[in-house]
Amino acid sequence: MTDSNKNIDLDEVLYAFHEACERPTVENICKWIEKYPQFADDIRTHAAIARDLDARKDESLAEAPDKALLDRAYSNALNVFYSAKLRLYETDSSEDKTFQKILAANGKNVPSLAREIDISRSILADLVNGVIQAPVGRRFQMAVMNALSISEKIFDNALILARDSPRMGYAKSSVAPAVKTRSYEETIKASDMSQERIRYWIDED
Repeated sequence: MTDSNKNIDLDEVLYAFHEACERPTVENICKWIEKYPQFADDIRTHAAIARDLDARKDESLAEAPDKALLDRAYSNALNVFYSAKLRLYETDSSEDKTFQKILAANGKNVPSLAREIDISRSILADLVNGVIQAPVGRRFQMAVMNALSISEKIFDNALILARDSPRMGYAKSSVAPAVKTRSYEETIKASDMSQERIRYWIDED
């Protein structure tokens, strides 16, 4: 980032962004955020508003936008946000992104993520600590990826990092104990979840 970019005014950036990108694409958003990272949130917000207004113009024959139209515009804006965030993740090296770092970057932890995807926190703790053997269930993997807005590549790399450096609680013995790993299915079945939830996470449609 150049010194001129550091001193530029937010209004100038947003005006230039609006002039250059009337209907911002994911590529547009990533490019402008890379150029002006200090205004990243403002650029994303402006892009969402611009796409929302553009969607409403497409329905100019209607007297007022109905709920379905607004829901669609909102959904489109969320998709742009998610894609832009994913692109930014992919531009960085994913080799050192542990589950701990990914959780922290999203302002989450094991308990909050467990509540979000409705799964036992012990299962997520085993994932983060490298106790679960690969592969994990696809439904579980997708739930974690969606909640953390990460790609399959980043998830797989984080899983490898966790398995290569498993973590355990403090042991009373002076001898370092061996880490006992379990398969994904064994981990799910050993949890405190109901049988219905256990079947949900094990059975794949």
